[in-house]
Amino acid sequence: VTRAIPPLKYSWLDQAETDYGVPLLMRYTGLDPSARYRIRITYSSRYQAIMRLVADKEYEIHGALPQPDPIWPVELEAPAEATRDGVLDLAWELVEGRCCQVAEVWLLKD
Repeated sequence: VTRAIPPLKYSWLDQAETDYGVPLLMRYTGLDPSARYRIRITYSSRYQAIMRLVADKEYEIHGALPQPDPIWPVELEAPAEATRDGVLDLAWELVEGRCCQVAEVWLLKD
């Protein structure tokens, strides 16, 4: 069986990174409190850490997740409770590995 491998994008070659268990934090402000949002994330890391993603310190967006193979964006719903105040705080927490690394994050309004 032959599996097509999608092309690697140049934007996936650089990552935001925190080392040794320090969470990687991101904040979005000015959001529409009545809108629904999706988060598109590309995990592309030479260390291939396993991370979990939490919104507003209480809403788990995804549990322990290894880097997709082949590398490809993951799309998940942002909890409405987390965007209701017009602000979304995201925290990637290291579950296993050396560091948190994220290549791309897109917040998409539905």
